[in-house]
Parts: sequence; structure tokens; C-alpha cells
Amino acid sequence: MADHIHWAALLFSTFVLFVCDSKPLDGYKFPVYTTEFCPRNQTEWMERSSTINCTESNGYLCLPSEDLNELLEFCYFEYQIPIAKGLCMFLRKRDSFIDAYKCRNFVEGCPNSTYRIYEVYKYRSCVSIGNMCFLAEPTCIRTTTTENLSTIPYINVSVEETNNRMHEFFPFQERNHWVWILTFLGVGALIILPVIMFYRKMKSKGKLQITFL
Repeated sequence: MADHIHWAALLFSTFVLFVCDSKPLDGYKFPVYTTEFCPRNQTEWMERSSTINCTESNGYLCLPSEDLNELLEFCYFEYQIPIAKGLCMFLRKRDSFIDAYKCRNFVEGCPNSTYRIYEVYKYRSCVSIGNMCFLAEPTCIRTTTTENLSTIPYINVSVEETNNRMHEFFPFQERNHWVWILTFLGVGALIILPVIMFYRKMKSKGKLQITFL
């Protein structure tokens, strides 16, 4: 009888842990789950995709969080977009969109060619994080090592180093700033040019009078 109670309690605990682990995170516009590590190959990728019920139109992705504090897995509508070389991706929380991080300073593993975002498992450095930084960052690795980054479980970094670390975020929306600037200059030109032309026309006719009080 005691053995039955023991096994029942064990099964119940396992079930509770499974339910808690599979609970979606708050603050995102779609279900997002934490995971200890991202899939390491295509087979694992497909298995995880099936586990969280992703589809062909809403494919599986596994990326770091915006603060590089945890790995996230979720189904995303733009899971086939091409990513330029020199960039790793992460999931923003404020609007639930993916964004890019420049990885050109990585010790190793930064993508050296364009890749599809669902192929990120080929670039382990893009999903290897610890202490709120990418393990491949020079400021994140405190000692020289010849280990492959995908096998390093965790690397300690001092609080001061973490606070001084600079994230080089490269938002896709950066080009929108130029659109607004050019639009503002264009509108300004449309307002100023007619005034200048009117002033010159009136001056040439001698009809412009300026009164000083």
C-alpha cells in the first residue's frame, strides 16, 4: 500500500511539474514557452514543433528573450524569413516581434552567410546564453577556452561587467527613421519655397512694403 502511495505521489508531482513548465508566459501576444535549450538539429526542431502544435503557416522558432535571460520557443507567422549574415535574432516582449542583434564581435559562431530563421539551430552561438549575455561575446567569456560554445552550460560574469556590456541592437524598423526625416524635409520645402517665391515676386514689382513699429 505504501509503495502505491509513493508511486502515485511521484506521478502526481511529475504531472504538476509538466503542467507548470508548459504554461505560456505572460506579456506576449501569442503562446510563448521557456526551454532549457533550443533544438540542436532538424529532427529535434520538428519534434518540438509538433509538441507545441505549430503548423506550416505558423512555424516553430526557438530564440533568446529580449534581455537574454532565457530561451523561448513559440509558433511564429514569419518563420521562414531570410536573416542577413552577422545577425542573431531574439524575441521582443513589448510587441511580440523578432528583432536582430549584431554578432560580428562574437568569438565564434556568428552566421557568415544569409540563413533562414528556422535554421538557427545551425548557429549554436545565437542560442547559447548565460547571465544575460551571449556566451560568444568577448565581454561574456572571462577565460580563454577551446570548448565548443554549445557545450558550455554557464559562464559567470560579474555584475559590473554585465552592467557595462553594450547591446548592439539592430531593429528592422531603423530605416523608418529616415523615412520620417525625408518626409519632414519634403513638407518643410513645400511650405518654405512658395513663401520665398512670393517674396521675390512682390519685391520685383516694388509692391512689397515692410513696416517697422
